[in-house]
Amino acid sequence: QPYLVRTLLNVDRGKYMHVNLVASVVAGLSKYHEPFVLRFVDGVLEEIRAGLESEDFRMQQRRIIHIRLLAELYNYQLVDSAVVFDTLYLLIFFDQHYLTPAERARRHELLDDCFRIRMVCVLLEGCGRFFDRGETQKRLDVFLVFLQRYCFTKPHLPMDVEFMLSDTFELLRPRMNLFKTAEEAAEEVARMYDPALASAYVAKLAADAKVMAARIKAGGAAEVAGVDVIGADGVRGRRGRASAKASAAAAKARATAALKAA
Repeated sequence: QPYLVRTLLNVDRGKYMHVNLVASVVAGLSKYHEPFVLRFVDGVLEEIRAGLESEDFRMQQRRIIHIRLLAELYNYQLVDSAVVFDTLYLLIFFDQHYLTPAERARRHELLDDCFRIRMVCVLLEGCGRFFDRGETQKRLDVFLVFLQRYCFTKPHLPMDVEFMLSDTFELLRPRMNLFKTAEEAAEEVARMYDPALASAYVAKLAADAKVMAARIKAGGAAEVAGVDVIGADGVRGRRGRASAKASAAAAKARATAALKAA
């Protein structure tokens, strides 16, 4: 397994258009060798983080391919949306949250370096089209606000990067109003963290939890045949009574945690 993982991680030695084939091979092996898939996914995430730590321009092609590979792994349902969003935020917040002040002074991202924006666009173009409903749609909308604020920290965006950003927004959110200044982006971020809005969100979670609990108590044929629910990724499926109870408990826990945070 270690040899196979190292071999497949050297996907940059092949062609960019063949990245999806590597993900297809890993997806086929996942049915019989689950530990191998876990080790491979960990290897991809480690490669992405190592690239952020080194910021070596000679490894940019390898970093782009590994980002695209992560998108293909999501398309083959080998990773969930949480991994993708964690990686997206890692790309734009790495220096601020994952390095000490001394490390940031020694190894910080250059102000005019827009390579991370390219990586974000590649990842979103690869799998962002699936974030169009449910909780993932909301999470993507929030991230796009932070992405725009991050872009305003750059004194100048190269023309090809501007085209990539334009194509990404046109693909994912064609009707989204883009910010024209850094102040507008900062105000939107502050608005999202408004305590009043947070309280409204907590109230909505509590109301949803009560509705789910009422449905469970009502019982009836839905308990036997299963009830239709929409998962976190916006996919409609059928779950039994035990799963419905778990969903209600999770919603109530989220509401309580958000209330404490507010």
